[in-house]
Formats: sequence, structure tokens, C-alpha cells
Amino acid sequence: MICPRKDGDVIPVNDGIKQMSELHGVNYMNIYGAFTFIDRSVTTHFYYRDGVHLNNTGTITLVRSINNVVPIIKKNTNRQPNINQT
Repeated sequence: MICPRKDGDVIPVNDGIKQMSELHGVNYMNIYGAFTFIDRSVTTHFYYRDGVHLNNTGTITLVRSINNVVPIIKKNTNRQPNINQT
């Protein structure tokens, strides 16, 4: 899936990717909605000024969206030891 972009309509490409994934039995993650408002306009605060490349907030959103389907982020279960100085 391609994130929405300012420089062109990616919906036809995403539709093609979805069809190919179904044809080959591969899971398709539709995360387009994470980057658009209800009216399907692009949420510009996830992008640099060019409207194409994701900024830090956009990258975090992308990774979290993927992680909701396929766990890619390892949970930090290690706690720092409490060091008491005496």
C-alpha cells in the first residue's frame, strides 16, 4: 500500500496492489485511512512540505499502523534497575 501523496492519486495503484495480493494469497494492509480525513483529504501534518515524504509523526503513524496488523515493534519489558546511592 502506498500512503496518499500530494503529487498524485495513489488509489488506482493501491487497488492494483490489493488485486495482486489477493491473486497471490498475500495479506494486504490498507492503512490509507490513517493518513486521510473522513472526506478522504490528505492529513498534511504527517508530511514534509513537499506533501510526499512522511515526517517523524507520519513515520510513527505508519509503523504503528503496520504494528497493529503485524507485530514489528518489540515491547520493552526490561526495567532499569533502581540504583540507590548510599
